[in-house]
Amino acid sequence: MKRSKNAGFTLIELAIVLVVIGLIIAAVLKGEDLIQNARMLNFVTNPVQKAQVAAMAYYDRTGQFPSGTTTTGALYKMYQAGIDGVLEINNPFIKDSTQMGVTLTTITDNTSGATYPVIVITPVTVTGTGATATVTASNTWTPSAIGYASYLKSRVDGDSSNWTTGSVRFISTPIAPLFKSLQNEIVNTAVTTNTYDGYFTYTPSVALTGSNAKYTTPTAGTTGTLLYFYNQQPH
Repeated sequence: MKRSKNAGFTLIELAIVLVVIGLIIAAVLKGEDLIQNARMLNFVTNPVQKAQVAAMAYYDRTGQFPSGTTTTGALYKMYQAGIDGVLEINNPFIKDSTQMGVTLTTITDNTSGATYPVIVITPVTVTGTGATATVTASNTWTPSAIGYASYLKSRVDGDSSNWTTGSVRFISTPIAPLFKSLQNEIVNTAVTTNTYDGYFTYTPSVALTGSNAKYTTPTAGTTGTLLYFYNQQPH
């Protein structure tokens, strides 16, 4: 018997269509996940791990871990020491609305007095473009920024369920580094770079051990600082 020209879809045909639509949606969502994971991996690779490798090379060469002063940043010191790749560090890291600044410094534990080399990571606001841009630490964490922080902690520590232990930790104390263009520090017209140097006008000092430790879990809208103890972690 012939099917009427005005007949609708059969249940089987509708089911097939729904399955196809479901597969397309799943593929799109999976593709978005893969893109986001690639972005987060890029963040871990450059600037974070690239800064870590450069810092360890600087230590091997000078016997000191890199840190800034009121006038000279850590990246510039590493550049002066001939450390390769410093000019290619993606600082600040910018992807869509996520803007993260990276600073190499040392931080002192108020409890024990011990000093640890750290990579300080904080959300930043970037105004303008290129070497003339202004980079300002905001310290206010968005869901996207927390996603990058969680990805880094999972890669380094194996999971992101506990921010009070491991090499990657989050403290509630805002630590606001300053940023300036490496090109401006180098004062060499032959060098062109959009890389920014993070530095401090003081030596950060917070309670890293004991009952007064400042660790907490990052939540959207709160202020705080991500610390990556890349050489030795507090106990």
